[in-house]
Amino acid sequence: CVVVSDQDSRQLLLLSQVASLMRRVLSEEKGGAFIRAFRVVPLAQNQAILEFEPSWMSRDHQLGGGVEGSASLQKQFVQAFGPPQSPRYLRARTRFIQGLAGLTMLTYVLQARDRGIAALLLGKEGHVTCLEFSHILEASSAPHVRLRPEMMGLLGGSVSAEAFKYFCSLVVRAFLAIRA
Repeated sequence: CVVVSDQDSRQLLLLSQVASLMRRVLSEEKGGAFIRAFRVVPLAQNQAILEFEPSWMSRDHQLGGGVEGSASLQKQFVQAFGPPQSPRYLRARTRFIQGLAGLTMLTYVLQARDRGIAALLLGKEGHVTCLEFSHILEASSAPHVRLRPEMMGLLGGSVSAEAFKYFCSLVVRAFLAIRA
């Protein structure tokens, strides 16, 4: 468990509930977008306990061990899952793309603001999620999700890459599933 003391616990609870509902809807789409819902126990207005699994590491931690904190996300994936064309790497990258699509939809639905790549949690299988959201359901000109250069590296590096097209198709499928 992780104790959070700098975020509105009501927003965290709302995030958890919406993520759980979206996960249920998206789980019916086999091979679609992935959302990891964490349980939240509010303690006070700005304090809560979050369920945390040790297998999920922050972006700043070493994924798979042995990678310096400043290494790119792509280098971390190579270190943890092997060469870019290996089956293990490709499975992990697919899971990353599925998680990023789910995270994109979750931040869109909740109108959450982008917290940056350091707020991402990476699962041991390659999935990605985020525990750190702020400014949920607030009017702001800040973008919801930015596809940072590191993320684009895992998405093939350009908008014409197959991995990026797969990501876009997952976001559209997730949007249509949630809308229904």
